[in-house]
Amino acid sequence: MLPGEIGVMMGISSARVSAALTALENKGLITRKMDSDDRRKIIVDLTEAGLERARKHRKTALDSATRILETLGERDAKEFVRILGRVAGAAAETCDTG
Repeated sequence: MLPGEIGVMMGISSARVSAALTALENKGLITRKMDSDDRRKIIVDLTEAGLERARKHRKTALDSATRILETLGERDAKEFVRILGRVAGAAAETCDTG
């Protein structure tokens, strides 16, 4: 992914993206390299350590969501998921038109 694409997706400045990428690179979680087809572009990739960190974060998030849904019970969990789906749809429409 290109740093500019990251900034657009997250709605932050390129300077902020650059600072975050530098910090991640210093921690060994990403690599940055010049695109061989277009030397003006920088390609950002996760390292193995970065992939493992992402997997752990994903598992933690899924485990937390599971516990929350179990705590709500089946009826309330279904209602929560229904409402969350509506919120996600509204957010997507807002992003598409904004």
